[in-house]
Amino acid sequence: MKKLTITLIVALALSGLCFAADADIKSLGSGSHAILASGSYEAYTQNMSKASGAMSMQISVVGDGTLDVKYQVSNTGTDESDFVYPDNDSEYLIFDDFTDTSGAGSDGESLKEFTPPFANYIRFVFAEVGTSDPITPTVAIMYRPEVY
Repeated sequence: MKKLTITLIVALALSGLCFAADADIKSLGSGSHAILASGSYEAYTQNMSKASGAMSMQISVVGDGTLDVKYQVSNTGTDESDFVYPDNDSEYLIFDDFTDTSGAGSDGESLKEFTPPFANYIRFVFAEVGTSDPITPTVAIMYRPEVY
């Protein structure tokens, strides 16, 4: 009986750790949007003042187009002119020339981690850069909230 009680306590403690770890990750959002050839789409602005560190984006694409996914940041507000790309040219590019045959399985699916600079707001820019075919990305974005 003593061994069973200790095992149960350890199991409950470990399951509590799993739930605590899950609570430390938040969804920024998910969805899909069709993008015409040579077109772009700027996803909604998200307040990131409570975020800390790395983010991740999981993507799946359908269509024959070629997709770039970038992010812009702002400290001053949500107006169009307030957003800028970070100074490092490659830093803001999450997916480059992504197609329906990109990704580890050549299936148009991938997940990348990225670390935006500290800023109040972030938005994502999806652009079809192949110029001849449309593409529809479906994304899910996660972030780690700041712990006080």
